[in-house]
Amino acid sequence: MNGLDTNVLTRYFTQDDPFQSAKARHLVEQALIETQPLFINHVVLCELVWVLVRSYRYSKADICAILEKILLAKQFWVENEPLVCNALADFKTSSADFADLPDWRQKSLCRLSQYPHFRPCRGWLVFF
Repeated sequence: MNGLDTNVLTRYFTQDDPFQSAKARHLVEQALIETQPLFINHVVLCELVWVLVRSYRYSKADICAILEKILLAKQFWVENEPLVCNALADFKTSSADFADLPDWRQKSLCRLSQYPHFRPCRGWLVFF
């Protein structure tokens, strides 16, 4: 399993750079074909929301739709999915930033060894 960095997800969802967006699309499609989900850390999701709001001026509805797509997609394995789902539900009705909703530090999946089904990431997929 490989982990995805924020910039890969940003390119995948915004399609703003022809070269990097195509690479991101290929990575996600390969994960689906190979049935090897891509790991997404909750911090990456918080960064993605921040980038989409600040740099791309996405609406809350558009961001919620993207987060829902990530949570429902077979090609992604989201860290501590129940916590992310709760944060998304709160985000929809709150004026708070997505990163400020749950107490990520106390409830996060920082100790991956607690989850026997988790296979460590082979590496992180990033664009420079």
